[in-house]
Amino acid sequence: MYGMIPEDIGQLSELFTLNLYGNSWKGVITENHFRNLSGLTFLYLSSTNKSLVFNVSHDWVAPFSLSTLAIGDCQLGPSFPSWLESQVGISRLTLSNDGLLDTIPGWFWRLLPQAQWLDLSDNQIRGELPKSINVRVDAWIDLGFNRLEGSLPLWSNVTNLSLRNNRLTGPIPVDIGHRMSIIENLDLSSNLLNGSIPPSISKMRNLSFLDLSNNHLSGEIPSIWQGLDKLRVIDLSKNRLSGGIPSSICSLPSLICLRLRSNNLSGELSASLQDCTRLISLDLGENGFFGTIRPIAEKLINVSYLGLRANMLTGNIPEELLIQRTYKSQTRNFKKIKFNNTEQKKENEIISLARSKLILRISGFCTEIFMCCY
Repeated sequence: MYGMIPEDIGQLSELFTLNLYGNSWKGVITENHFRNLSGLTFLYLSSTNKSLVFNVSHDWVAPFSLSTLAIGDCQLGPSFPSWLESQVGISRLTLSNDGLLDTIPGWFWRLLPQAQWLDLSDNQIRGELPKSINVRVDAWIDLGFNRLEGSLPLWSNVTNLSLRNNRLTGPIPVDIGHRMSIIENLDLSSNLLNGSIPPSISKMRNLSFLDLSNNHLSGEIPSIWQGLDKLRVIDLSKNRLSGGIPSSICSLPSLICLRLRSNNLSGELSASLQDCTRLISLDLGENGFFGTIRPIAEKLINVSYLGLRANMLTGNIPEELLIQRTYKSQTRNFKKIKFNNTEQKKENEIISLARSKLILRISGFCTEIFMCCY
């Protein structure tokens, strides 16, 4: 649907759910749209390109008490709306891409003791985060793509946390694994974090997804991974990590995606990957790995994306990696990539092996490999 939302909707005094999400609304929302909606419990609103603007007075007191509020792609900011302060029973709150340029007010965190879902992503929220918050144990929190600063908070009662694309600085606290032991999904990518990877991560026994990419982390990858049996994705790419790949990473029983691209890692590839038989996606590009590919080709029997570009690899590309493969899965999408070698184009960029020192003994082929896009 599109167009303007009529003010008459505010006369529906028996209304308890108002779902206008996923449409192209435009115009202005005022107090009159909610005048008699005292029974409203669920409110969902969205527009495109912030064409729906909220214009309510600073001292407006909402007549309703919401348990779910989702406002997306609207012009709600630049400040946090003061009428939210009365919504003390809220359990699911989404204010994504709403033009919020403010710091998060202190009263906001007091709204969340029953919160199961909090999404403030894709705004320009500033300031530092509190050291602790009171939310439900199974809470999902997404504060990604903002301008949050300061050190990384350790929120012990959060199971899913995304702080990606912010300006968090300093080292990852050494006790993060002890303080956030119930975490399942942790995304700290694209910040300004430095220092080493804390060994206490080994205490996060429920961890399934870990993304520390695009920071300034240094030192070696610690051998801490044994026992993290639920861990499926590790992304440490675009850091300053050195040394080799710990064998305990590849022995993880659930690991399907390992991304270590753009670091200072080194070592013989075959020794590093001897146990990585379950991987579907592996990216080791732009490092200093050496050796031949053939020994690992026999190990990576399930891989559908392999990135080894810009290393110091030598030898031939095994035929096992060039045959046509089709991977079937109910839970993943697959991308078809064609490799062509013709008289007009002599470049061979085989499964992202470009700029490695490989001898290509391939002539006149056109094949397809189906690659996993995680």
